[in-house]
Amino acid sequence: MTAATRAHSGGLGWLALLAIGALVAVTISVPDVGEVTLGEHAVTRHGQEAWTVREAVQTGGPGGHWRCKDGKEYVIRHLGGEDWAVMVVRGGHEITAFVIHDRGYLRKILEEDGCSNGWSHP
Repeated sequence: MTAATRAHSGGLGWLALLAIGALVAVTISVPDVGEVTLGEHAVTRHGQEAWTVREAVQTGGPGGHWRCKDGKEYVIRHLGGEDWAVMVVRGGHEITAFVIHDRGYLRKILEEDGCSNGWSHP
């Protein structure tokens, strides 16, 4: 009986560690924004694209940072061709992250959300 109890307790210990790990928020450093807490929506909705965007916004490169009237921020990086990495942030929390394959559509989104980077659009 003692061996079974110890094995069971050890299993609960791992379960407790996993639960604690799940509570720890994952953050990344985003240039011009600071620390951003990653959300679940981006990966749930956009899969691997979300990870591509997260890597692109961390490494920098061509693109920019747009602030919108409603408090949202768009962090955009050019991936090449017509592909743009887009991370949407509000209050230091990632709302979503996805790839847009049309620069004109990206401009339309920024205009509709009342966003500006201070001087131009992508």
